[in-house]
Amino acid sequence: MNTSMRLSFLAVVAFVIGLWPSTSDALTFSNPAPILIPAAGTSGPANPYPSTINVSGVTDVVVDINVTLNNMNHTFPDDIDVLLVGPTGAKLLIMSDAGGSADLVNNTYTFDDAAAGTLADGALNASGSYKPSNFGTGDTFPAPAPVGPYADPQLLSIFNGLDPNGTWSLYVFDDVGGDVGNINLGWAVDITVTSAVPEPTTLFLVGAGLLGLATRTFRRRSTG
Repeated sequence: MNTSMRLSFLAVVAFVIGLWPSTSDALTFSNPAPILIPAAGTSGPANPYPSTINVSGVTDVVVDINVTLNNMNHTFPDDIDVLLVGPTGAKLLIMSDAGGSADLVNNTYTFDDAAAGTLADGALNASGSYKPSNFGTGDTFPAPAPVGPYADPQLLSIFNGLDPNGTWSLYVFDDVGGDVGNINLGWAVDITVTSAVPEPTTLFLVGAGLLGLATRTFRRRSTG
């Protein structure tokens, strides 16, 4: 391939990349098993600890992630600390010391960086979408949860660009005695991945095909 043809081929490949459609896939993985808060008594780790979701078969990296806690109940929601740990070890407090003292009954919370705001600190929060919500500092979780510090700022985007395959772990901890509750229907993680550029082999074949077609068309016109 001479220099002129090589440059033409690279131009065609660049053109293909520019026109190739970007596709997004939103995948939901869940664990519906109840999480007792706490496992026994009125303070301490939940059961199970952690609650896990295994993700497999995803061929692209994360571009967005949301987490839903389904059907939460607790007689003092401000006691609840929730830590999310991804397969690569990235870790984020998605909920801590929020909601005040009023009974939490059958509420479902989705944590989403694009939500309008965080949970309220000292008041009961209706079901809905919220940004990750952590109030106060110095939260600690018993082993086997990883030690802090945890991600700051509080954004689920810390998982963007990472491989989602593997075990996602949710550590729930009741840090003050006197109250109990559960996440009655477990939790779910929504993972969005995007494939913007095809594999190099695909680009080569498409680019070569387009270049060949253009070359044949040019020759016909030149000899016609």
